[in-house]
Amino acid sequence: MKNKVIARITLNAFIVALIAIMSFIPNVGYIGIGKVSFTTLHIIVLLFAILFGTREAVVAGLSFGFFSLLKAATMPVGPLDDLFINPLVSVLPRLVFGLAAGLIFDWIRTIKKSRPLRNSLVFISLPVLTILHSFLTLTMLWVCYHSDARLAGDGYWILLESIFTLNGLIETASALALTPLLAFGIFNGIKGMKFLPLKRELFMTEKTRFRKMVEPYYEEAIDKIGELVAIESTYDEETIDSENPFGKKVSSALRYVEEMAKKDNFEVKNFNNQVVEIIYGTGDKNVTIMAHVDVVPASGEWTSEPYKIRRTKTRLYGRGVADDKGPLIAAYYALKALKDNALIHGYQVRMLVGGNEERGSACMEYYFKTLKKKQPTYGFSPDASWPLIFAEKGICNFIVSGKLDIPHIYKISGGVATNAVIERCVVVTDDLELLKFIKKNAKKYKIESVEGKTHITVIGKSAHGSTPELGVNAGMQVLKSVAEYSGNSKLIELVNAYLPSDASGLKADAISKVMGQNSLNVGMINFNGETLKMDVNFRHVETKEFAEFKEKIEQNTPYSVEFDENSPLLYFDLENPLIINLMKSYVEETGDYKSKPLAIGGGTYAKEADNIVAFGMEGKANESRMHDADENIRIKNLKNAMSVYANAIDKLGDLCK
Repeated sequence: MKNKVIARITLNAFIVALIAIMSFIPNVGYIGIGKVSFTTLHIIVLLFAILFGTREAVVAGLSFGFFSLLKAATMPVGPLDDLFINPLVSVLPRLVFGLAAGLIFDWIRTIKKSRPLRNSLVFISLPVLTILHSFLTLTMLWVCYHSDARLAGDGYWILLESIFTLNGLIETASALALTPLLAFGIFNGIKGMKFLPLKRELFMTEKTRFRKMVEPYYEEAIDKIGELVAIESTYDEETIDSENPFGKKVSSALRYVEEMAKKDNFEVKNFNNQVVEIIYGTGDKNVTIMAHVDVVPASGEWTSEPYKIRRTKTRLYGRGVADDKGPLIAAYYALKALKDNALIHGYQVRMLVGGNEERGSACMEYYFKTLKKKQPTYGFSPDASWPLIFAEKGICNFIVSGKLDIPHIYKISGGVATNAVIERCVVVTDDLELLKFIKKNAKKYKIESVEGKTHITVIGKSAHGSTPELGVNAGMQVLKSVAEYSGNSKLIELVNAYLPSDASGLKADAISKVMGQNSLNVGMINFNGETLKMDVNFRHVETKEFAEFKEKIEQNTPYSVEFDENSPLLYFDLENPLIINLMKSYVEETGDYKSKPLAIGGGTYAKEADNIVAFGMEGKANESRMHDADENIRIKNLKNAMSVYANAIDKLGDLCK
């Protein structure tokens, strides 16, 4: 914070000094042509408004006015200069001009959806603001000195006409011609200087070399995403064998990627249908990209076939387009574009495509720990959100189970994955009294009779297990209803403990300034008439050791608890070269200077290897509906990702040399 204050003070001092110098050097800040003179200082005010925003524009406007007054008092040249000794004439109009310029350009900056519209508004604003400056100055002259002989009668209107014709044309033309060029040049020259409070760029920029490089691959990439989405690569326990450790569906998707890479002349190896390794280049150091083909099942109410890609004007829909098949293909074609353009030298690029990310990443454990493959020198996982994930919560899955005797309740079944909020849960009963409690706790449900028993399906809202608060857990609504219906004290205690999504019911809640708060998601519920089983996903922040949270969970759960292995926290220093260079790649390709690295509750491949972070490509949180019905990605984000990833591979490759 202290450094930012010093930077701002230094910048403002520079503004004052620059305008002072320009004001007093002949024919720089004020230029005379015969009897006509015009100023160039309004361009400086406009420049600082465009580059830095309202505060600096006000400083520039105020400096413009102050030195105009000082120049009139100490170095008068024109017949009206003595009138500008009055601050209402010299200072106030320029101050208002600077304020107006800053506010207008800051408002234009908020228009995010259309850069052409922003460009148009900037070019319209430049002449309007220039004329406003002249109008304000002349208005204050007339207000303060309309009785002065030099301004009385027709003389003033002749002066006004002169300024609004020749002077106005010159000043407007100079603002239009010089301001965009100077702003664009200065912006690109200093955008890497993080200590300056530079605002987001307003002008259209040329396509980067990486953007031009990946453009020919756009449609091919979308076709490949469609073909990969068509493979229902969910974990399939029924088809697991020695050749298909995650089931035949996942193996099919891995083999698809294997064949695709072989056709493109990469060096490819398939390690037991757990990880496909794609390699290009040679060197002791490597850039590693880690993506996955496995997906969670397509539960919920889709508006189109989940395993058939649907394309609209702006989006692609289908299970896996966001997590992680779309990002996988974006990274693959970034690598392919670099290979095809012979831009990989002196280092190796290794793309690892796994098949078990959604269920614990056993694939990468096999690759790095069993096969003992080399760790990444630098790398990223094309997963999660832009601009970059520098910290991830610790994650632990565990199973709660115990005997439960509730007359008239024969079965409860809900959920498709531990790390997804239960969208549908079915309870089977022969007592319609339960329906009264279902109606109390659930907004949406349906009833059907099957073989003499009533099947009540409660419908909630799915969400990723890292953000359970964004969903509605149908399973917990059913358990709450059954607990109230039966009056079973143990079940009531269980529901009260597991209903809060922040784990406060278990007294295992915690809040962190960096990572937010703990989260708890009951992802699957099964009751067979005798035994209740819940699969739970718990994510924790860095304020306490996991052992403390584990103890609280065990103490406050009225049934037995069986823990899986804990996935530890991930945290990178923001000054780490990996973080710095990936952020540069993101900024250079997207023009987004405002977004900052994120800490998330989600767990990615970044935890499975050294020097890896999650790196895009979702924009706003949950906009892609990962793990939800109608999962989608913006086509614009996909295109951005391809150039960002190409840039990132190139930058990380330079670090490897």
